[in-house]
Amino acid sequence: GPYHALGDAAPASGEAARAGNVLAMFRPNASVAAMRRSLDASGARFVDGPTPAGAYLLQVPGGGKGAALAALRRNPNVTMAEPIDQAPPE
Repeated sequence: GPYHALGDAAPASGEAARAGNVLAMFRPNASVAAMRRSLDASGARFVDGPTPAGAYLLQVPGGGKGAALAALRRNPNVTMAEPIDQAPPE
């Protein structure tokens, strides 16, 4: 799809909205390479961020969110990783 910078405004009409399902924060001294390794190990990808508080919106595909959250939470460069989408109805 088309390239979007993380700081872009909402998508233009006709473009799909960027959706994330995990909010994560990294250690302030974590390098970009360390952050990328954290994402690669978890299967997540950046969607947006950082927010003014330093959080990043991530997308974790389909059924792998539990494993991805566990991998992010174990990573010493990650200070917080929480789901932000609703659980599917039972």
